[in-house]
Amino acid sequence: MFGINAMAPNGSPRRSRSPCRIRLLRSLGLTQAARIARLAAPTKSRARRDHVLLLMKWRRSGWAALLGAGFLLYGSSSAVALVDGNIVVTVDENGNGTINGFTGVETLPFTLQSDPGPGGLANALTYSLAGPTTVTSALTFGDVLLKNGFGVIVDDIRFNRNQVCVDGTVGCLVFYSESGEGFDRLADTGLPSMLYGNIAEVTLEANNGAVFASYTPVEGQPGFVVGAAAPVVYNLIDQVPEPASLGVLLAGLAGLGLVRIQRRRKFS
Repeated sequence: MFGINAMAPNGSPRRSRSPCRIRLLRSLGLTQAARIARLAAPTKSRARRDHVLLLMKWRRSGWAALLGAGFLLYGSSSAVALVDGNIVVTVDENGNGTINGFTGVETLPFTLQSDPGPGGLANALTYSLAGPTTVTSALTFGDVLLKNGFGVIVDDIRFNRNQVCVDGTVGCLVFYSESGEGFDRLADTGLPSMLYGNIAEVTLEANNGAVFASYTPVEGQPGFVVGAAAPVVYNLIDQVPEPASLGVLLAGLAGLGLVRIQRRRKFS
């Protein structure tokens, strides 16, 4: 690691040079100017070390800080790991959940556990959102009510800011579904008897045999992540399609999110 032992002509600190690197560069027959340029450039090992240290700090400070650090580390090239520049969380009523962020697609752990939110039920389908392991979460609490075409509430997506998830992280997503059609899915526990004061409403859509909603919260709305380096989009699947059409649905959800964001920017 470089130290500081002198002052450069312009008054700024001059970094000391490694004797081994200087001897190596001299043996290559490089001019003094070329050697100086080589010594000033960061090495691959140093960049790799900085990368590892940044990821360790990311894990300690939680998901919002991690997303921001990833954005600063990779710059614009990191967008290739996102979906149209968004962090995408996809969950359904049967414990299938993923998050697609700066490090690619990861599976979200889930379990059936008691919901500490208002009117929460026991054995509620609860997803981890890969949040921090401290008591402080950047997740905005609240309920997202999913309505069918007749305006009837059929699902409640709850965000509990300080709930401890199955993997020990803090900040969970709870998926509730009304049980009028039976109890054939994990989320079919019925809806909670009370709601948070922070509520958003979304109308479900149908596509290729699936019923779903694509929800992108803004600051203050349930599910918004304070400090995230990219918008977080939630794909909430109420009814799972046949396997043959599932891939088509997921591709369509990604495109739908982009169209909505562009439309919002156009009219804002």
